[in-house]
Amino acid sequence: MVQTGERYKSSIRSEYTVAGSSPACRTKRERYNIMEEQATYNRKIKYDVVIGIDPDVERSGLAILGLYDMKLTVNSHPFPELLEIVRSVAFEGAELGHATVVYVEAGWKNKSNWHLSPKDTRASAAKKGEHVGRNQETGRKIVEMLSHYGIQVMEQSPLRKCWQGKAGKITHEELKRLCQMSGIEFNRPRSNQEERDSALLAITCSGLPIKYKVVESKINKPYCGM
Repeated sequence: MVQTGERYKSSIRSEYTVAGSSPACRTKRERYNIMEEQATYNRKIKYDVVIGIDPDVERSGLAILGLYDMKLTVNSHPFPELLEIVRSVAFEGAELGHATVVYVEAGWKNKSNWHLSPKDTRASAAKKGEHVGRNQETGRKIVEMLSHYGIQVMEQSPLRKCWQGKAGKITHEELKRLCQMSGIEFNRPRSNQEERDSALLAITCSGLPIKYKVVESKINKPYCGM
């Protein structure tokens, strides 16, 4: 049996301050506003467990956020194992009176999925396209199977990439800081990108008021891209 988060207690007040109007500050505002907008929408429905999934053809990122104990668990699993864990969390939680919702990153909902760079050859461009297509098909199958099991599942368009990691993705340190400032217990010493993306998805869609302040450095410069 996989150990998952237990219960999420108290709510969190949102606080965010940005000085000036530089592009970096606007990036911070944009990042915060997007997360708070999604959180406000999801407060309309109360869930005890929010699961985020970042689909991958080999090992999908899985984040389980328990809103009763404010604990976040992240890992990555192959397709069959992922389904077993989500089923277990949802069904066993239901026996305890916990409502579970799953958010799956749905890249296929984007109008365009342009992942090429000027340096790409035809072969590398074709390979990238195949990889993106396979990941998206994995996501569709996850949604299909969870719906078949009767689990509440939502297709979530990819969040805007306004973090300091490669291609604007969230780094491990940023995820740790986000959890710490938002009152979420997260003790993983390291994580891969799929795990971090699934965690950000779960936190953003949880309905929790988001509290976050960017700590800039010369090494991690702000980046905002699609």
